[in-house]
Amino acid sequence: MPRKRKVRRVKYEPVLVAQRVLNNPLYLAITRILLENNTPLQAGEIRRELIKQGIDISVGYISNILRKLEKWYIARPYKNPMNGKLLWAIRESSKAVEIITEEIRKQETNIILKTWGIEQ
Repeated sequence: MPRKRKVRRVKYEPVLVAQRVLNNPLYLAITRILLENNTPLQAGEIRRELIKQGIDISVGYISNILRKLEKWYIARPYKNPMNGKLLWAIRESSKAVEIITEEIRKQETNIILKTWGIEQ
């Protein structure tokens, strides 16, 4: 009888995950794309959005990053019921996502205030 394989569940600290995403421009760009879209996206669609931002990377590399974001409880995969393709969306109930969203809001607010000539 084959042995049952032990699965090791790792608890990732939300603050450390948020720091890692916020300090890596590629992780942050993909997370922003997922946050800005209300519908789940395929890796190819995420690539098109990244190209619009001037970032040209392969779909395979995007898939690897999405797997990391899934492991850190930021992204969530879905199967498209029509064609079975993998779609990605942001996890709403994640503490790390809340921290990242709040930090993005702060950064955007600072940019707007500087544009208006109001210093904080």
